[in-house]
Amino acid sequence: RSGKADACYMGRASLADPHMPEKALSGRFEDIIQCMACLQGCTSKIDSGCHGQCTLNPRTVREDEVKITPAQVKKNIFVAGGGPSGAEAAIVLAKRGHKVTVFEKEDRLGGMYGTAAVPPWKGEISSFVVWQKTQLEKLG
Repeated sequence: RSGKADACYMGRASLADPHMPEKALSGRFEDIIQCMACLQGCTSKIDSGCHGQCTLNPRTVREDEVKITPAQVKKNIFVAGGGPSGAEAAIVLAKRGHKVTVFEKEDRLGGMYGTAAVPPWKGEISSFVVWQKTQLEKLG
């Protein structure tokens, strides 16, 4: 915005959220999936000769194949568990138009990601749990 740069390039951040620049430009920072620097889906996959992926975004490099389309029949769906997989399932189902209820035995979402984010050098993991919780709240 200041005009001090003609371009800004981001590698892993763009794999985590290919729509990050437009979300940031429109001020929707809470909608950005932030890279947690795990290097599992991107660097390790590319180093082994596979397409780059992202641990946090299952649609990375497959956006055209894995589209979220409206469901023809809207259903009431119960999701057991609010860990990363359960929360992702609830997000996708809600985006498709279903009424989703997440059942979680703990008093928080995130599953083992909450524990994994405790060490001082692993704080980035908690940003994904916050992102999922924000998306679930926005989707009702």
